Amino acid sequence: MKKLFSIIKLLLPSVLIGILMFALRGGKNILDGIYIIFPLIFLLQGIFCTDKIIRGAIGFALSETVFLVLVNILYKMGTCIDLALIYLAIAILAYAVKTIVKRKLKKKGSR
Repeated sequence: MKKLFSIIKLLLPSVLIGILMFALRGGKNILDGIYIIFPLIFLLQGIFCTDKIIRGAIGFALSETVFLVLVNILYKMGTCIDLALIYLAIAILAYAVKTIVKRKLKKKGSR
């Protein structure tokens, strides 16, 4: 059961990005998604969906792939590599802050 939950946590952000891409297909809604919703998804993915660095890397890669492929296929916007790199930086920063805080709390609790 724990392994299934781990797989769901790994795939959920990618699936959510894919669903939102299809839901926001009409008009200017995709710009709201690109500049507001997707950074929040990557931030939350960095905080909640990563227990280990390898799972985080796999999850981030899946989310980046879904984002880049669907932006290119559905919207024909060209590449959004710069946005994808910014989102990846947000996710990695959130993961780093989470691990630092977790270590600090662990040290504080052991005293």
